Amino acid sequence: RLQDIKKDSETRVMSERRRACAEKERQRRDALKGMTQAEPISIGGKWGLRIDGRMAVPPIYRTIEPPVGHYCVMEASYGFWGVVAVDGKVEIEPRYEKVVLHEDGTAELTAFKGNVVTRRLG
Repeated sequence: RLQDIKKDSETRVMSERRRACAEKERQRRDALKGMTQAEPISIGGKWGLRIDGRMAVPPIYRTIEPPVGHYCVMEASYGFWGVVAVDGKVEIEPRYEKVVLHEDGTAELTAFKGNVVTRRLG
């Protein structure tokens, strides 16, 4: 009986955590929709993003390309490309030789072995 109560309690806690994470991600996505006019900015040789005059992504990248929708291709270190959202969340880790963003919300990822994978963002 005590084990059943403990198991039910753990299940409820995990369910609540998943719900809270899903809600937080929904709120992030809603806020992302309002973020427009992001522009790459260079400070000290590193690149970040500025939105409406404020720093949205700190200058920590080697390169950031102008956004396509709400996402930017970024180069973390020489030759390692990934995708960052305009709010700073890394959507695709920088471990690709080439990344191309498309207007339809997909990213074309080229691995160092030459394999190309298409992934949906958001």
